[in-house]
Amino acid sequence: MTAFVSNWLTKAAEYAADNVIGDAGPAQMSDQTLYACFELDIAPPAYNFLNFLVLADIAREELGLARVHVVFVPGTGDGFRHEDIEYPVVNKEWRLRQICLAGLCLLPACRSHTLCASREEAADLLAARARHVFPFGYRVDKPRADHDYGRIVQAAAAGHRVDRLEAPEQARIYVREWLRGVAGDRPVVTITLRESSYDVHRSSNNGNWIALAREMRQRGYCPVVVRDTETVFAADSDAFAGIAMFPHAAVNLELRAALNAEAFLNTGINQGPWTLWHFLREIPYLCVYVIDRMFEGWHDYHIDRSGFTLGENMPFARGCQVTYWGDDRLPDLRREFWALVDRIEAGEHQRGPAGTVPDRCDGPLELAERYRENEHYDHALAIYRKLMDENPDDLQVQFRAAIVSFEAGEFAAAVDYLTQPLAVLGPEPTVVDVMARAKFRLGRLDETLALLDQALDLHPDDSGLLERRGDVLLEKCNISEARECFRRALERQPESPPLAKKLAEASFLSGRVDDAIGLYARLIRDHRVSVVVIEDLARALKRVGREKLAADCYEIGIAVRSGRKPAPELLKHVIAECLQGKDDSAAA
Repeated sequence: MTAFVSNWLTKAAEYAADNVIGDAGPAQMSDQTLYACFELDIAPPAYNFLNFLVLADIAREELGLARVHVVFVPGTGDGFRHEDIEYPVVNKEWRLRQICLAGLCLLPACRSHTLCASREEAADLLAARARHVFPFGYRVDKPRADHDYGRIVQAAAAGHRVDRLEAPEQARIYVREWLRGVAGDRPVVTITLRESSYDVHRSSNNGNWIALAREMRQRGYCPVVVRDTETVFAADSDAFAGIAMFPHAAVNLELRAALNAEAFLNTGINQGPWTLWHFLREIPYLCVYVIDRMFEGWHDYHIDRSGFTLGENMPFARGCQVTYWGDDRLPDLRREFWALVDRIEAGEHQRGPAGTVPDRCDGPLELAERYRENEHYDHALAIYRKLMDENPDDLQVQFRAAIVSFEAGEFAAAVDYLTQPLAVLGPEPTVVDVMARAKFRLGRLDETLALLDQALDLHPDDSGLLERRGDVLLEKCNISEARECFRRALERQPESPPLAKKLAEASFLSGRVDDAIGLYARLIRDHRVSVVVIEDLARALKRVGREKLAADCYEIGIAVRSGRKPAPELLKHVIAECLQGKDDSAAA
């Protein structure tokens, strides 16, 4: 056990009676869920919540649990802590929704949450459902909180990775699409500005950052500015002219995380959103930690108590994740930024595999296929018709439209859609198969047979074409020739129950009843007891005078129809009698 979690558990032991809450028995508790309580009477509804999420996930991992359920416990000051006087309640509620609730989607192990209406509701929930609670020893009447950087530094020192958050896939799809149009092939550098009405002396020096952005553009990079949420809806100043702005990130945490994840480099001063840079996986950043214009006591609280070391990178930094301690003066920005760019381009920052995030949302073909799979044929066909209007020679779209039309019962339309693919590709088996099935359903048997014969001249061993030809011949009452087609098809696809059943039926109709009996019996033995097959076997047995065995088959069929398993000994007896004296191959 690591020192980090041992420390937690030592603390928890002091509250041993509190670690399992209430009188709920084991059967009522969730053994694989960590209930992580975000105590709003102590913690602010801000980016510190991401610290809390990461610490909760480390605790989950240490305890060997599968998932995290976050419980938001309201504070006693209008739902929040009393000392947060900088913002009105409506602003705190916004932050709770837009940062804390939105942040849940960044932690893969977080599967659910509860936003409690009262502290009593939170206590009842924990008593009824929670066996594992974080922070260790937490109780609603004895609140505790784990949301500061001091605990993050301890976790990193104990060997835990803290970059546990992930930008959601759909957000990355949207951001990639936007960046493709804005940046093209240029490396993207984000600039996150602080322009807050709270602690105004530690906001960004916008003029210096804009000057650096223009220098980036001149040297082939694409700067993307994200303004503070407080100013994002203000009219853009002329100072930003010509610089790409991404205001969406200021009001949508998923898009902010996705932009950070997709960027070549992320830059800005220390502020709430920098938390994402620490906890998103493997993203490079340059953070200017402003210390030259901070109020008295800042150093003690925000640096020493957090476990940071003045002049050094964050204790959990990896690769090209740089913290510069000073101020955002332009000469310093230039020096630190271009030095870090040189390191990244030299390969010092190694990202892991890119994963499976696609470049864009599903295209029209993928969407049409989803419609088809869900039997929304009209929607799928509407997409295919639009694509065919745009490109009348796209054979793939025509073929897909034919399949959807066939499945929708529009057989004539399927034939029409396949006309051009068949003319261009010739009697290609896949195209012929769909065309043959459509024409067969329309009763155009002679045309179907001629088409299949033409294809079989080129592909004599194609089991699908042989099966289709057998279907047509059976419909035209040419039983013997149909049987031969099914036999040849089954030789090439011996594990196909539908083919074996068709061969058995053709054998029965052509007078080769013993062959049919053998085929039906093997189907029942090797696959499953189908009511249809067992009754077909009984019919064949009656034809040859084996009335008793036929009656046994009907008894088995009655059991299956009623949802019961047939008597095993009776089933074995029927199969053995039917196969007695026959070899174990398909009837010749």
